[in-house]
Amino acid sequence: MRAYYKTPESERADGWSFTGDVATIDSDGYMQVTDRPKDVIKSGGEWISSIELENLAMAHPEIVEAAVIGVAHPKWDERPLVLAVRRQGSRLKAQDLLAFCEGKRARARLSSYRYS
Repeated sequence: MRAYYKTPESERADGWSFTGDVATIDSDGYMQVTDRPKDVIKSGGEWISSIELENLAMAHPEIVEAAVIGVAHPKWDERPLVLAVRRQGSRLKAQDLLAFCEGKRARARLSSYRYS
């Protein structure tokens, strides 16, 4: 693709279109668009995808809905907070969901959940 539709030439440079997307490029050169900056949480020096964390929480069989927001943190500026809805009758506890998520996302740890 050369550009987004109706993107001015001044917003493109050296074959790149500045889309505002957050992406990773793997060792084979494939790019995966993972998020948009307004949907990421800056925690310390790391950008954490809210969508990635929402999908991770939703992978738990007792979670029916999840949203991730950034909340103020005195040391890290922001930390992700997962707001999750459990299946009716579920007794899932925060520590169980944290254990389920442990090791499934590189580097960032999920530190807290709220349920409705």
